[in-house]
Amino acid sequence: MHKTTSNILLLSLLTVLLNPASASIIAEDTFDTYPDGPLAGQDGGDGWGGAWGSGNLQVSSGHLIDSPTNINSYSQSRVFSEATTTGSTMYFSMYVNITSPEGDNTYVTRLSFGSSADPDGFGFFGIVNGEYRVDVGGYTNAGSYTLGETVLLVCKLEFDVSGTDDRLTLWVNPDTTEAGSTSTVSRTAASSTGATSIEAIEFDYANMDGVLVIDDLRIGTTWDDVVTVPETSSFALFAGGIGVLLIGSQRLRNHSKPR
Repeated sequence: MHKTTSNILLLSLLTVLLNPASASIIAEDTFDTYPDGPLAGQDGGDGWGGAWGSGNLQVSSGHLIDSPTNINSYSQSRVFSEATTTGSTMYFSMYVNITSPEGDNTYVTRLSFGSSADPDGFGFFGIVNGEYRVDVGGYTNAGSYTLGETVLLVCKLEFDVSGTDDRLTLWVNPDTTEAGSTSTVSRTAASSTGATSIEAIEFDYANMDGVLVIDDLRIGTTWDDVVTVPETSSFALFAGGIGVLLIGSQRLRNHSKPR
C-alpha cells in the first residue's frame, strides 16, 4: 500500500512539473510542428476552432515569415474553439522581429481580434511606423521600435472593464510578473466598443517584403499563461533562425530582380 501511494504521489509530481497549469489557456500556436510552406490550412496548436485561413504568411524553420514579395497590405486569421465574452480579461503575447521594411519606416505589424465574421473589428496591438500602438475605440502610440530587434509583445485586454468601456495595455519585453513590469502604452475606450465576444485573431501586416518574423503566439486569461521565459538555447535558436530566414528572403528577392 505504501509503495502504491508513493508511486501515485511521484506520478502526480511529475505531471505537475512536466505539464504546468494551463486551464486558462485560450489558444496557442508555436508553429513548430508545421512543414515549411504556406501557413494557410495548417491546423496545429491548441484551443482553435479550425485551421489558419488564407493569407501570405509562410512557415520556415518553425517561425512565421511574410512572403518575400509582399509589399502591400495582407491579413490572415484563425477562430478560437470557444468565444470569450464581456467582463473577461484576456492576455496575448508573441515574438516579433522586423528589419528594413519596404515602406521606408511606413509599415504595419499587428495582432487584431474580434468576431469570427470580423476578426479585426474590436482592436489591435503591434508596431506601426516604428512605434508601439494599441487601438480600441481609437489608437495611442508610445515608444520606438528598433529595426532588427526581437521583442516580446504582451497585451492585456480588459473587456468591458466597467460595463461601459474596454481597455488595452501593452508591454514590450516585460519582466516575468505583471506587477514587476512597466507598460509601454495603454488606452481605455471612451465607451464600449459594442462587441459582445472575442472569437478570433488576425495577423495584419503591410510593407514588409520578406522582413517580418513572428513566433510563439499565446492567448490566455492570466499573465502566466502567455509570459514564459524561454530557455537560453531556444531563444538563441529563434534569434539565429531569424538570421537564416532574412538571408533566405534576401536571396529570393535578388533572384526575382531582372538582370
